[in-house]
Amino acid sequence: MRDYIQSQRNHYPELEERCEILGNSLSDPLSVSEALRRRLKEAYGVEAQVVSPELLDNFSQHYDAQRRTFMISALLRAENRTFGLAYQLALLELAPLLQRMADDARPPDAGTRALLHMSFANYAAGAIMMPYGRFLRAAEEHRYAIDRLCGQFGANVEQIAHRMTTLGRSGARGVPFFMLRVDPAGNISKRYAGENFPFSHFGGTCPRWHLHAAFQTPGQTIRQLIETPDGQRFFTISRTIERPIRPELRDDALLAIGLGCDVRYAPRIAYADGLDLTNTPATPVGPACSICPRMECAYRAMPPAGRMLAVHENRKTISPFPFLPG
Repeated sequence: MRDYIQSQRNHYPELEERCEILGNSLSDPLSVSEALRRRLKEAYGVEAQVVSPELLDNFSQHYDAQRRTFMISALLRAENRTFGLAYQLALLELAPLLQRMADDARPPDAGTRALLHMSFANYAAGAIMMPYGRFLRAAEEHRYAIDRLCGQFGANVEQIAHRMTTLGRSGARGVPFFMLRVDPAGNISKRYAGENFPFSHFGGTCPRWHLHAAFQTPGQTIRQLIETPDGQRFFTISRTIERPIRPELRDDALLAIGLGCDVRYAPRIAYADGLDLTNTPATPVGPACSICPRMECAYRAMPPAGRMLAVHENRKTISPFPFLPG
């Protein structure tokens, strides 16, 4: 599924056009969620309700087609409730298009097809909340300042970051961002890119990238210039976000997102102000240690696959796993 999404550069022109028309028709001076609720009720007879999480068991939202009732967990924050309403509206209003898109992707099995269909509906929800033209104009005007865009569109940081990776419309392109979302253990749960992705299919967890340091400074935006083994330089920002839902108060609430783009786009981004993009040394990073070619790295956690180790008992290198060049 991720391979297919990346092959489309995380942009779907026909879906964008339909969502832009729908989103603009639902504009509300106070709350887009209220406009979404009215659309569900008036067009489809669906009543939206915020209910106790105990009524939903382990679900964050549930649509009961027989009772024409859409239930949202009270544990969800306002922005996630809005997204849930937009998601359910997309499933109803764009059903033929979403089904055709899933068919065209030729998924290998029913489970993958269902996951892909849900991914398209999620994409549509973001596009309805943040219609393409309005969002791109605001992003360029505010130079991709995330908190400013959150306030303008009633979205949270993760929703804005994901939307930034989708701005690939022909003739109206935004900065081609890539995005990762990780947990404190380094597990990647989201990976999107509007252009090429600087890490391998299994990479993105290099400890030298400040994406992981974001957990040490919750709520702050960390900027960094990084350089991949092939010499490409990227400007990145990282910050923590809170999980959309946390059933147990003792559970860890934080995740981290990393946004980045080729350094040539950095002057268009507010977070790069004051940074010498030409002369500031970039931090050398790589993909996962098992496939990273960098030899002199003190942060290496495992030897690279397929390389012969070069360990000598009478001398030690800064890397715990020295190896012979390929």
